[in-house]
Amino acid sequence: MLVEAIKQLQDQNYNLIHTQVCMSAVENQSSMLGQLQKSVSELSSVVQAQKLVIDRLSTQLNFLLSYLDISNTQDCFWSTDKYCSLCYSR
Repeated sequence: MLVEAIKQLQDQNYNLIHTQVCMSAVENQSSMLGQLQKSVSELSSVVQAQKLVIDRLSTQLNFLLSYLDISNTQDCFWSTDKYCSLCYSR
């Protein structure tokens, strides 16, 4: 009877520890998820800001190229078939 009581207490202790470990893991995952969501949000803001900078610089470059009467084609540098007047011709 004493052995059974000890075994039962050990099982209860194991279950309590297991429950605490699982709850701690869930809380840790929840915290990590919150940090990840914050990081994604911050990165999205950085990407959006960089897009605005690129758009502004692109507008300025297009104005300069137009002012200097230099053609600017969309295929420049990315196409093997067409190059603008500033690129090497093939």
